[in-house]
Amino acid sequence: MPVLTVSAETVEGKPPKEAGIYQVQLVGFKPKMSKNGDSINLNPQMKIVNHPVAEFNGDYVSDFLNTLFGSTVAAFHNCFGSPISKDPVTGQYSYMISIDDLQDPNAQISASNIERCNVTSPLIGQVGALVLEVKEDKDWNTGLVRKTPDGTIKLKNTVKQYLARS
Repeated sequence: MPVLTVSAETVEGKPPKEAGIYQVQLVGFKPKMSKNGDSINLNPQMKIVNHPVAEFNGDYVSDFLNTLFGSTVAAFHNCFGSPISKDPVTGQYSYMISIDDLQDPNAQISASNIERCNVTSPLIGQVGALVLEVKEDKDWNTGLVRKTPDGTIKLKNTVKQYLARS
């Protein structure tokens, strides 16, 4: 009987990058509704570029980037060279990110249609810099630290800070 095998990287994931500053290019977004359903996790997809370690170039970095965390979303915009703008009449800030339901342009964005939505932004394709840190990989539901099959604590990269373009 044939035995199915998979690579260690498939099971364990890639090892995290060293903590530090990385240049990334925004490739797109994979939006999902938050657990509470009161906001959207934009889930920007970014790839490392211009890194001196050539094998890091092209590796993906992602973040949740919840729409309720306005100061973080503002820092994200500044990182990619386009500050958010404030409407002088309403006092509301506008993100440079648009989410549209391709099947029903008049639909409210919800958990039932978010995954079929199209996300557009002039930020896509832009290059910015961010700070990655290394943390223990914890399960979001239980808070327990994940481990590899051999019992080693799994580590992952998270975005610590978006750096404003100078």
